[in-house]
Amino acid sequence: MISKVFELPYYAVIFTSKRSPGDFGYLEMAQNLLIEAEKIEGFLGADSVRDAEGIGITVSYWRTLEAIDKWKNHTLHIEGKRWISNNGTKNIQFVSVKLNMKNFLNPLF
Repeated sequence: MISKVFELPYYAVIFTSKRSPGDFGYLEMAQNLLIEAEKIEGFLGADSVRDAEGIGITVSYWRTLEAIDKWKNHTLHIEGKRWISNNGTKNIQFVSVKLNMKNFLNPLF
C-alpha cells in the first residue's frame, strides 16, 4: 500500500530483489540508505515489502529526474548496491516510471 499520495507529476523508482536467508546486515544498510535518501531534495518517500521467500519490492518516490540522478550517483547508494550484491541478494532490478495523470488505474476493489 502506498503510504502517502503525492501531487502529480512525480517519479517512482521500483527496486526488486530476492534475498537469501539471513539478514547479514541488510536491514541496517537499508535503513542507512533511507536516511541518506531523505536528505536529497526531491525525495518524497518510500514503501517496501518482502515475502517469506525473500522476494521484495521497494518503491521510492521522487519529484524530479534530477533528484533520482543525485541519488543514483550518491556515494552511499553506489556502495549499498555493491554491498547487497555481495551479501546474498540476487535478481536485482531497477525500473523508473513517471506518474503524471490522475486516476490512471480503475481498481476493481
